[in-house]
Amino acid sequence: MSKNNLNIKFDPTKGIVPNLGGAYFSEYQKAMIDPEAYYGDIAKKALYWKRPWSKYVEYKDPIHKFFVGGLTNYTYWFDIHENSWTRNKLAYIWEGEPTDDKGNPLEIRRFTYDEMWRSINRFSKALLDLGIKKGDRIGIYMPMIPEALIAAFAAVRIGAIHVIVFSGFGAEALANRLADSKSRILITADGGYRRGKFIDLKSTADKAFEKVPTLEKMIVVNRSGRKIDMRQGRDLAFDELMASAPSNAYVEPTWLEANEPVYIVYTSGTVGKPKGIVHTSTHYVWLWANMYWAFDLNEHNVKKDVWFFTGDFGWAGGHFFTIYTPPMFGLTAVFYEGAPDTPAPDRYWSIVDRYGVTVLYTSPTAVRMFMSQGDHWVKKHDLSTLRILGSVGEPLNAEAWKWFYEVVGKGRLPIIDTYGQTETIVPIFPPYGIDKIPLKPGSATVPLPAIEADVVDEDGKSIRGEKGYLVYKIPFKAPTIFLTMWGDTDNFGKPDWVGDPALVKATYYERFPGYYYTGDAALIDEDGYFWLLGRADDTLKIAGHRLGTAEIENAFLMHPAVGEAAVVGKPDQLRGEVAVAFIVLRPGFSASPELAKELKESVKKALGPIVVVDKVFFVSKIPKNRSGKVLRRVVRALVRSENYGDVSTIDDSSSIDEIKKALDSGGY
Repeated sequence: MSKNNLNIKFDPTKGIVPNLGGAYFSEYQKAMIDPEAYYGDIAKKALYWKRPWSKYVEYKDPIHKFFVGGLTNYTYWFDIHENSWTRNKLAYIWEGEPTDDKGNPLEIRRFTYDEMWRSINRFSKALLDLGIKKGDRIGIYMPMIPEALIAAFAAVRIGAIHVIVFSGFGAEALANRLADSKSRILITADGGYRRGKFIDLKSTADKAFEKVPTLEKMIVVNRSGRKIDMRQGRDLAFDELMASAPSNAYVEPTWLEANEPVYIVYTSGTVGKPKGIVHTSTHYVWLWANMYWAFDLNEHNVKKDVWFFTGDFGWAGGHFFTIYTPPMFGLTAVFYEGAPDTPAPDRYWSIVDRYGVTVLYTSPTAVRMFMSQGDHWVKKHDLSTLRILGSVGEPLNAEAWKWFYEVVGKGRLPIIDTYGQTETIVPIFPPYGIDKIPLKPGSATVPLPAIEADVVDEDGKSIRGEKGYLVYKIPFKAPTIFLTMWGDTDNFGKPDWVGDPALVKATYYERFPGYYYTGDAALIDEDGYFWLLGRADDTLKIAGHRLGTAEIENAFLMHPAVGEAAVVGKPDQLRGEVAVAFIVLRPGFSASPELAKELKESVKKALGPIVVVDKVFFVSKIPKNRSGKVLRRVVRALVRSENYGDVSTIDDSSSIDEIKKALDSGGY
């Protein structure tokens, strides 16, 4: 895996480099020469088209539309399975968090493709009977349970737009998203289980409902079997609605033009409120290509694959990889309700072992957490069914990559380190379904066919071998980009509706003219491989030198004692800012002044003497959200004695107390 064995030399600023060679070169070249033919062929594999498109791409700054005029509906995949050998194949296996005293799950539910098809049709009929129609927004605020999948698919089938809100959000955050989208109904549950506790969602939903004037009804799933406080005339039981629809109900899919919205994903941003990213059916085409190439989902593999993506539905990854990837390939997918370390740190490994998982797709933070807990949790389980490993969400540092490769993959499995965003899914990763290119620990490798990725400096000039800003040349040739940001609601449904193009332009296209700006920092090495370095605005300025927190964290993670690291900046009169580090040690290492000094020196050695680490704090856990991302905002606020604001997305609230205690200790 050393860089000396690389044979890829790709420079996106010069187009195709003639001496690249191999299948990757061939595919990239084909896509660049004729993207319409290339992605047109893929579109026919990704979706059933009731009516073919009349135009491949239409670009009116800053809005991209693809497969213009084509009519489709994603949920027709279930009709295809209903008339195929996959009809009785397992589609989804759900595991609840509660276990017995031996760690065995108390709840496992299995759904064949036929059972999913029937459930989707019945709930679609129930929604239609409630008066829900094409274009209406449906809020979904649910734990990781099967009814959430059924609700999402049913919304798409009738042409409604689902708005899935992360179940860790509080009433205010939920209400903001439902109000912005002007949702008509809210689908929720009494609650769900997390770290051995029952988390009440219904009362939060009740509070949010009162703040959203467009909401008419609330549909409630009884997850726990407990008595639920139902508001007469407003609240409806999910089970009763399902029972009201005939068991043989069939709802014809509402055929959607390829650029009509199918769902809105709200993501954080710098615009003062969450951004409503609008996705259309064109994105399913890109998702199909992404997953086919990333995990080599060829006809042979998908017949036996058991897919396990560990992220939550409430985030974009859960939409892409748990809800929408499996049906397109006829996969059997596992999804899990609770925390990865409940009742013990081997929950994910027990799931892999129990169901014979072949594809494990998780987050770098989860990998680092498992690494910090010790190899023995992994080694007690049979992971021999795994054939490929994946990572998404943030950069996977080299040390965590190597641990994932050696301990989980036993030195035999490729690691597909995928880079992407809510807006674009994953445009950069090792495309193993195309070519088994050499891998570099810590690098997301290369852009996908027709993705013209580059790294530029402050002036928008292409640079190599140094940190800059990751951008994509526009207009896009591949159907990777979202349609718009939600807005102009009063005109929604009119043929010329395009949301909020002014906000789209200001957010993504004005910083570097001629490019889409990702907001991420990156580097392209001498072999054309991309290295992602975290958010470009997540930086420290030490004595006039700007450094990314991810760079400093990676320097800590290179030390064998370090399992996890979170770095934030602290004001300093002399240097402007200095780094403060919170470190989770790997098993076998103990906190000491000597180790803290050694870690500080190792960072200086890796990054240079300009990096001043003021304090090192040893902790047992770091604040993260449920998708595994470190909540640096919270850590930074605690270090600076500021209000850390809403922490409803936090995975383990005791991690805040851990940081507070560490700060009180004074550190090293």
